[in-house]
Amino acid sequence: MLALIGLTCAATGEAGTFPASSRVELRTVRNRAAASQFLQRATFGPTWEEIDALAVRVGQIGRRRAFEEWIDAQMALPPTRLVPLAETMLAEDGWTQKTRDVDIWRYRDHAWWEAALTAPDQLRHRMAWAMGQIFVFGELIAHRNSVVSSLNARSLWLGPLDFHDTLVANAFGDYRTTLGDVTRHPCMGVWLTYAQNRKADPSIGRYPDENYAREVLQLFSIGVNELRQNGTVRTHLVDGVRVPIETYDNERIREFAKVFTGLTYAQVADPPEWQPRKEYTLPMVMFEPEHEPGPKTLLGGYSIPAGQSGMQDIDAALDHIA
Repeated sequence: MLALIGLTCAATGEAGTFPASSRVELRTVRNRAAASQFLQRATFGPTWEEIDALAVRVGQIGRRRAFEEWIDAQMALPPTRLVPLAETMLAEDGWTQKTRDVDIWRYRDHAWWEAALTAPDQLRHRMAWAMGQIFVFGELIAHRNSVVSSLNARSLWLGPLDFHDTLVANAFGDYRTTLGDVTRHPCMGVWLTYAQNRKADPSIGRYPDENYAREVLQLFSIGVNELRQNGTVRTHLVDGVRVPIETYDNERIREFAKVFTGLTYAQVADPPEWQPRKEYTLPMVMFEPEHEPGPKTLLGGYSIPAGQSGMQDIDAALDHIA
């Protein structure tokens, strides 16, 4: 009797002992274990059929090639978007966004779970979920029945799902594109208080909101300390003591805050209005009269020149961060 003993899984410790009556059966057990471990990392939980199918390919072409083949197939699948899924589920239950005594906001959760449990593009949604742990925002948009009769009711309750769909669309893309889409998303604009962030007016003591300027550096990108390539913190001597090298200071935050001014909600008006109806499912647009003019000095002495449009300033700053 042969046995595969002490098989380990990424986050659960030992998986147990699996007896096998022959070396052929032992290889089969090993292949199924490898497939299971991989799919536990790459999905929200595989079915037995998915494990067996991948295990067969592992036996045929080896682990590395089988896993690469599975990833390639996942990346080729069209994205399962949560906004239309939530709307379909709501309609199938016989409700509309204006139905009274129905908390339509719960369909946001229903749609997410439906995709996590059944969507074929599991790797994409697992990636989007992981990215959501970096690009974090709170669902503090009105969503109760008191708002369902408003003109932008659809926008109010579907905004957070649209943000997740933004991450779904960028799951296999590049960081800079994702950062740009996140920056322009109104849910993030509301959460980090830079939607309708106005240029300075020193005469009344008003200066650009610094919230997003700080968080985009601290949480979404470079962090507060310089790092070596291996992830350890770089240090320097200060009064004989080694301390971390900071990546930015308050002055840099104030300069970045100037960049993230003038964004307001999407609209059909041309030119844009500063205070349109709030729209949470379309990218924000620039209202030039409220964008801080002049040059902005960012990290390492890099400077955005004066005379650019507001969106040119934002794109230059995001390119700089990336």
